[in-house]
Amino acid sequence: MDPGHIVITVGAPRYVDFGAPGGTLGVFGVVVNEVSGTSPSLSIVVQTKNYEDSSWTDVATFTALTSATSGVKEASGLKQQVRLKCTQTGTDAWSDFDAFTPRYLP
Repeated sequence: MDPGHIVITVGAPRYVDFGAPGGTLGVFGVVVNEVSGTSPSLSIVVQTKNYEDSSWTDVATFTALTSATSGVKEASGLKQQVRLKCTQTGTDAWSDFDAFTPRYLP
């Protein structure tokens, strides 16, 4: 199962929720299909927290994605919930990308 196909524009972050991980180590993958605008840059951060935590913790950050490309990132220390925080910057910029279900290891 893949969490989805996302089109993101400049503004508030978008989140891709993966729910409960299947282990404390995960490999996350994204494919950027298309970008547009002036100086587009897509920032993707892997975040985690326990149910009782009030805030999310960043555990891994993808290198800024500025063109049609793919990225893979390993993250450790995963807790009870996992998500991607995706933020687009640039002028009149947007990105079209796919985020894939992570592979987890115990």
